[in-house]
Amino acid sequence: PPPALPPHTITSMAQSATLSSSMKERLKKLNRIIKQFFSLGSKPTPATFPELPDCVLWLRFSLAIIYGIYLGPRAGAFNGLFGLNIVTFVPIMYCQLMLVADMDSYTDQSLHFVGVAQSIGLLMLVWLFGFTQVHAPEEAKLVAAMIVQQVVQQQQNGNEDGSTGNPDEFDAAAAAEAAVDGTVGAAEAAIPVEQSEF
Repeated sequence: PPPALPPHTITSMAQSATLSSSMKERLKKLNRIIKQFFSLGSKPTPATFPELPDCVLWLRFSLAIIYGIYLGPRAGAFNGLFGLNIVTFVPIMYCQLMLVADMDSYTDQSLHFVGVAQSIGLLMLVWLFGFTQVHAPEEAKLVAAMIVQQVVQQQQNGNEDGSTGNPDEFDAAAAAEAAVDGTVGAAEAAIPVEQSEF
């Protein structure tokens, strides 16, 4: 006869079977929600599709990430305003025109503006991250200028107190600034400059 399994092994096997059945239930529910969200002309209401506000929220998050990546190196208030319009009005148009949803019947959460503020914040976060990555040479120049300014300020404070200060510190800061300028110049030459359309 086969050897008997220890009791803790049997318990863990039962728990994993329960876990897999609950995971199957969740996947079935997720599949149903996705199918319902993309079934055009389904006329959802809170009774037939209570998950619609959550789907609109995730649609707004997806649009914010995609548009934020697209904006990456670009700057300007017009792009931010256009992002606000995309994140706000594209999901509303999808719900009204494609799903033919009864938007006013969702009284618990307004479908018109659910997650707009969070989506705008996410869009700005992705946009600023991309913009900072593209403009790394300017950031390096700013850091070098701040270091030199701090050293000069320390030199001036030392002279006011009657002490001579440390000239090696100032020379090191000047050398660091020159090195950063050389690195920044090489980086700027390697990065193609995109001309603004406006």
